[in-house]
Amino acid sequence: MCDYTFIEAHDLSSKVLNVFATSGGSPVGPCAADLKKAYPQYTWGECRLMN
Repeated sequence: MCDYTFIEAHDLSSKVLNVFATSGGSPVGPCAADLKKAYPQYTWGECRLMN
């Protein structure tokens, strides 16, 4: 489940957003895809799982 609280609370229009997760329990890809779909106006960079 993605948490959009931070994105909703900040103006990120001039930033490149990189999605990452620190848990090895679930893949980060589906959440990144959901974020990109929900916020197509933003520039999206790399998506990574950081263990």
